[in-house]
Amino acid sequence: MGWIIYVAEFAIMLYLFFKVRKLEEMMEKQEVERNEMKVSLDRLHEKMDHASHREDR
Repeated sequence: MGWIIYVAEFAIMLYLFFKVRKLEEMMEKQEVERNEMKVSLDRLHEKMDHASHREDR
């Protein structure tokens, strides 16, 4: 009967290990996407700044 508990514990630990790993991958992907969005926004702001400086001339 005790071996069932050990098997269940092992299965739960294995499940949690893969779940945490998947969450880490998702967080890394979100960070990459956030950084890409930030770069895009920075470029857009630069273009807007250049356009407004041209109008000032």
